[in-house]
Amino acid sequence: MFPSVSFSTRRLVFRSTDAQDKDDVAHLRQIHADPITLFKTMGSPPAPMNNAKAEEFAKFCDSCVLSVFICLPKSETEPHIPGKVIGWMCLAPMTLSSAHHNKTHFGISLQKDYQGKGYGGEALEWLLDWGFKIRGLHKIEGEVFAWNEPALKVYTKLGFVKEGLKRQSLWQEGAFRDEVILGMLLSDWEAAKATRVPSTVE
Repeated sequence: MFPSVSFSTRRLVFRSTDAQDKDDVAHLRQIHADPITLFKTMGSPPAPMNNAKAEEFAKFCDSCVLSVFICLPKSETEPHIPGKVIGWMCLAPMTLSSAHHNKTHFGISLQKDYQGKGYGGEALEWLLDWGFKIRGLHKIEGEVFAWNEPALKVYTKLGFVKEGLKRQSLWQEGAFRDEVILGMLLSDWEAAKATRVPSTVE
């Protein structure tokens, strides 16, 4: 029996990133152009991304287990064709020395105009489905700033479990901030899928 594979959800379409495509490099740079978005998603000090850094980031994307742009559909009559790029997400690379653990980290960034509309939860739900059902992962991990309560709410609603706290782990805005360690096992994902209506996480 073939798995039910789809590259779209109720409101979104996903397409791969390509480091050799100049437009894709430009999309990655645009997504990470907003300082608030950088502040929410990156541990490094927010700074404008130049072409060289965007190209380096695109090469990282090519090495990921999965790296996709989050897109709106091209049109109502073409709901499965990717249109405007509104974000990016990935499952981080698994090296030869760590692949036997069968786990990886997720990452996600949305352009500021599309945050707070439920797109992030909808996209991550698809990413988790792909990671566990298609890729056969045992665990997906993540880290989020403790002050980012909206993101924590989305992640826990999806089924992530708070596994720990890195106290005063990151320097931000004049103080050291805590970081929450998240994890989802295959069994956690199966339990969450059994009780959740698809694409309703906001």
